[in-house]
Amino acid sequence: MKRAEHGLGTKGSDGTTATPVEAPQTGENPRDAREEPARQKQNQEELGVDEDHKTEDMKDTGRGTFP
Repeated sequence: MKRAEHGLGTKGSDGTTATPVEAPQTGENPRDAREEPARQKQNQEELGVDEDHKTEDMKDTGRGTFP
């Protein structure tokens, strides 16, 4: 089995290793709703969770990482 070269880029046909391209960090997540209660509610609905960040299944089985 061939070993993976994680983080080293990909090798071209000439055997050289290309530099990995990183996505620019904008610091803005379109789902960031820390200052927007209306957006928080919309995110919760899209994710299928309640205000406690739990789904119905999580409540029924006592699971969850948030209080």
